[in-house]
Amino acid sequence: MKKIIIIFLLFVAHCMWAQSLTTSENYVYTKVYLSEDGSKKSETVQYFDGLGRAKQTVQVKATPLGQDLAVPIVYDQLGRQTRTLLPIPVATGNSAIRTIDENTVNTYYGVANAYSEQKLEASPLGRVLESANPGTEWAMNSGHTVKMQYLTNIEGDLVKKYNTTVSWSNGILTTSIIGISFYSPNQLSKNKVTDEDGNVTIDFKNSEGKTVLLRKESASGKLDTYYIYNNYSQLAFVISPKGNEKITTNNNVVTQQILDDLCYQYVYDNRFRQVEKKLPGKGWEY
Repeated sequence: MKKIIIIFLLFVAHCMWAQSLTTSENYVYTKVYLSEDGSKKSETVQYFDGLGRAKQTVQVKATPLGQDLAVPIVYDQLGRQTRTLLPIPVATGNSAIRTIDENTVNTYYGVANAYSEQKLEASPLGRVLESANPGTEWAMNSGHTVKMQYLTNIEGDLVKKYNTTVSWSNGILTTSIIGISFYSPNQLSKNKVTDEDGNVTIDFKNSEGKTVLLRKESASGKLDTYYIYNNYSQLAFVISPKGNEKITTNNNVVTQQILDDLCYQYVYDNRFRQVEKKLPGKGWEY
């Protein structure tokens, strides 16, 4: 009899909890236990629309006052999520979906743009061209946004091409730099990011999608970090900005002293596992 009562009470409790969820909506309920006895846990409910798109996420009793934290999800006319609204607490902690829109969130935070926003490329790629953060000072068209450009390298970029050779000895692959040339125009993809303060980061990638140069530009100048790969597309050297300056002033001749003092070096075995590395100014690690 006692077992029957316990089972009945558990069933009633489950039904009462289930009623708090919005049964007329599609949702996924996730519970993550944070302690062995189950007294601490994290609960999240994600609601979906008829197209299977997420439309609201509710973190159950996530605030210090035990309220739910709701995040509405909105889409533009092309079905893209270009705005990410900030979460807001709701009155009760019963995990039900709430009628919350962009105006509700803006009113709660007291700003006209309580969301981050992305401006996307008008192409099937839909790449991000500009992104803005919440708040009037960081809104789109405020002059404090992050801008992206998708280009290819030009002759004036002067991107060095480190030519390498490899040798095998007792199952160990060693890479050596045998000279420096320059990449021809349009050989590299060039992704340019300008942050809110006007600082520029340019990522040059080869045809394999590997970064060969990360260039940071600011009012004080530019810093170049080169990534050099061997014949097997493994990262063999990382030339620090200071190391690159030394190489440039040395008529683009790479010396072992520069590599040892200012660069990262990596060695692999015949299974292409990293077995040795050397950090700038340190000895070899095995």
